[in-house]
Amino acid sequence: MALCKWLAASLMLSMTDQYAKEQIEEQFCIGDEKEAIGGKIILRRIENRGFALNFLDKYPDIVKKGSMAATALSSIYACVVFLSRGRLLKKTGIMLTLGGAYSNLYDRIERGYVVDYIGFPTRWKKLAGITYNLGDLFIFSGTALLFGTFLRRKAN
Repeated sequence: MALCKWLAASLMLSMTDQYAKEQIEEQFCIGDEKEAIGGKIILRRIENRGFALNFLDKYPDIVKKGSMAATALSSIYACVVFLSRGRLLKKTGIMLTLGGAYSNLYDRIERGYVVDYIGFPTRWKKLAGITYNLGDLFIFSGTALLFGTFLRRKAN
């Protein structure tokens, strides 16, 4: 039963990101920008055909197949961890990572690109130009949690 709860939580995160992506696609043309949260976030619509930072965007088939393989392997590992006792931080990290991975994989399969829509204004133009989505933020935070559990285990 615990397995179902963790996988359901991952799917809920994925669906939340998908809902946001649908709203962005309905309300923004590519390149449109709008400040949100008092200018702390910039909403924009980007179609990313590669991995992070458009890496391998000229090779969409490699990106799609690589994403499918990574998500499948991560899902198998997640099931093993979700069925184990304890490990709340590790399970939370995997749940977040899978939620983002499922959403971005869905985009790659259904749209042919990943919808990115969150930017952060900074004085560094290169950083200000990077655009994320909630799935990316889930993957980043989940990976950080997993890394933290790894470091904690190494320290013991």
